[in-house]
Amino acid sequence: MTLDALFLALLIVSSFISIDVGYCKFTLQLLTVFLIANFLSLADGLIVIALYIAMGLIGIPVFAGFGGGIAYAASPTFGFVYGFFFVILLNHLFSDVLLKRMGNELWKSLIGSSVSLIALYAVGFTHGYLILTLLKGKSDLTLGAAFGLFIAPYIPFDIAKFVIASFITSRYVNVLLPSRRIHFNEIDSTNTYLKKNYLVYKNLSFVDASYQKKGKGRLGRKWEADKDESLMFSVLIKDKKLLQNAPILSLVAGSAVFKYLSQIGLKNVSIKWPNDIYVNGKKICGILLESVSHEKVDAVIIGIGLNVNQETFPEGFYRTPTSIRLETGSTMDLRDIKKDLYRIIKEEILSLKEGRSDYVKVINENNYLKDEKCFCTYKGEKKEIKVLRIDDEGDLVGIIDGDEKKIISDEITFE
Repeated sequence: MTLDALFLALLIVSSFISIDVGYCKFTLQLLTVFLIANFLSLADGLIVIALYIAMGLIGIPVFAGFGGGIAYAASPTFGFVYGFFFVILLNHLFSDVLLKRMGNELWKSLIGSSVSLIALYAVGFTHGYLILTLLKGKSDLTLGAAFGLFIAPYIPFDIAKFVIASFITSRYVNVLLPSRRIHFNEIDSTNTYLKKNYLVYKNLSFVDASYQKKGKGRLGRKWEADKDESLMFSVLIKDKKLLQNAPILSLVAGSAVFKYLSQIGLKNVSIKWPNDIYVNGKKICGILLESVSHEKVDAVIIGIGLNVNQETFPEGFYRTPTSIRLETGSTMDLRDIKKDLYRIIKEEILSLKEGRSDYVKVINENNYLKDEKCFCTYKGEKKEIKVLRIDDEGDLVGIIDGDEKKIISDEITFE
């Protein structure tokens, strides 16, 4: 809402900066509208435009040249005002749907703005022509003359506006926009949702659901949890520097979950490399990392399932999982957990970006498998491994067949 109010104020102020250029006034309104389309969600953008028009029509002088009042609707230039709705709609249609797979924010914005400008011209021109010919007595006005009045003088200025808006968007969209937090009552998978819609949301956006019908685990396994008894969510990573460290993001997330569970008083919390959290030897949390790639890695989604209030689990587990409720005897508020855990995860991820993450230290001090001998499948063969530590790159170091080896997560599966 803060950004909505800021852009509404900016739209009003930009309408006051006006210069007479031909029949219409030159203002910075359209530049602001392009920014609204690029920075706000579709719903928020339409709301801002609706509020602006409503303020003007009830008499507040917010239109160009300090215009206002219901009579302004009969102005030949009013079509260029309500045409802002089409700018917002078409920008989002092209950016979020038709150009969804285009990773370059600048080109997405330029193409979307170009199409929406043509639509604005069509709406404004039609309105102005009809008002002049039907209401203002200019029945002899030709289409060519109307084009010269409403469109031609402004084309260079309007192109400059959307180019400027596009450059501002490509440079600052991931700085100015807040991370989104989205909740679903029911969804197939929060990871799948973000994989399909990652271009729409900003870095560190958070999606959770009361129930996932097709929750995912590592190696194609299913993650099952009863509705409103566990926390199931995904975090979107789009920051370029973080994407360079994509393989260790699950470890950083694991470190964050460990810290949260320790803070709320759980004892004997440990981390099983590369993606599980255990309490008293029982699994309480799983982490799944998935990427979106088109020639390069465009985004990474961190999926996390945390057993909170669940007391019973499906059969088939080698060892029955546990939950916060089973460990503490208390029912937890999912909303509080969601808020606190997201804050800690966000802090941990940002600390990784800034080069001050302590995830290696945390995992090595609380390694579920440290100094344990266990069986695994390593490079397709059954092996026994003694786990030693994880290194500074997040890889596992262990002894297999008498030799110390560095192992990445794709090479090994524990029995």
